[in-house]
Amino acid sequence: MDAGRFHLLKYGLTMALTFIGVKMPTAPWYHVPIARSSTIVAVLTGSRAVVSLLATHRPPS
Repeated sequence: MDAGRFHLLKYGLTMALTFIGVKMPTAPWYHVPIARSSTIVAVLTGSRAVVSLLATHRPPS
């Protein structure tokens, strides 16, 4: 499996890091539970990885 198949993963990581970057300074006013935060990061990165693999799927020859 080559790295080109994960071409959309960078967008998922960008969204996850943006979420974390917004979450940290707003923590004094709005608390996001650790489980929910971890789930959001996992869904954002995992979904982009799956979409990347599906978009570059090559049927067996």
